[in-house]
Amino acid sequence: SGMGDDVQIIKAGIMEIGDIFVINKADKEGYERLATEIEMMLDLNQNKRWRPPVLKTIATDNVGIKELLKEINRHIEYLKESGELEQRRRESVKKEMFDLIQEQWKEILSTFIDNGFLNKIVTKIVKREEDPYTAVEKLSNILVHSYTQGGVKNG
Repeated sequence: SGMGDDVQIIKAGIMEIGDIFVINKADKEGYERLATEIEMMLDLNQNKRWRPPVLKTIATDNVGIKELLKEINRHIEYLKESGELEQRRRESVKKEMFDLIQEQWKEILSTFIDNGFLNKIVTKIVKREEDPYTAVEKLSNILVHSYTQGGVKNG
């Protein structure tokens, strides 16, 4: 991919993600322009406490690697001192817990699907005997009640 593709990635919002920007193959044409564009984009984002460095490397020639390691270590220290490392870990644990809860509820819901309970609800909705929102609310209440009573049985 050319340097133009890289600029498009930057414009697509990748700037919010990076803690350190590394331009590898810095011996290729166009890297200076890319570095300048990244620096300009970073200058627009004034609300960050950490300003990501923009490093140039030529990995095949071992150029810029020591500087990269130095910046990685500097960033780790920043994360620890600012409390952001703990905050990121907390967010990661929250996401993992949410994913596990979501997976568990999918399993519980699949029990309802397996025993035909969901089909009964779908039939009521199709026959316009019940609207989907009310049906989902009822199903949610049944799921919670069944789960708190020691597991899902036959609904």
